[in-house]
Amino acid sequence: MGHTIVQYQHSYQEASIRLIAKFRVSLRALKGCETEEDLKSAEEELEFYLGKKYPILLALGSNEDVLGYIVIKIEDEIVWAESLYVSESSRQKGIGGIYIIKQKKLLRSSNKTRFIIGFTLIIQKS
Repeated sequence: MGHTIVQYQHSYQEASIRLIAKFRVSLRALKGCETEEDLKSAEEELEFYLGKKYPILLALGSNEDVLGYIVIKIEDEIVWAESLYVSESSRQKGIGGIYIIKQKKLLRSSNKTRFIIGFTLIIQKS
């Protein structure tokens, strides 16, 4: 498959911010709003996740490039997929499925009782 899943590290901050910004542009496009990437807002979103200590997993390509991310929110007895994005060029390669498997493993290894996938799935026709 050519990719690995790792915990977020500061060395991937810039790439993570770019992906968050791309995700937000994709979501707005679903509503018919054409916008440019807002790196400042994306940086604030990443800082929010880190401040809340939400686990963030990154998919890395063979060249250590960041292909996607998942932010996992743990609240009460629930494990959520808070935000999940895979770069357009890396879709349909199993990354999203691996994220879900990792999230389920987190649920099993904790005292949490529910697993909720709470994200928006964007599928674009080619």
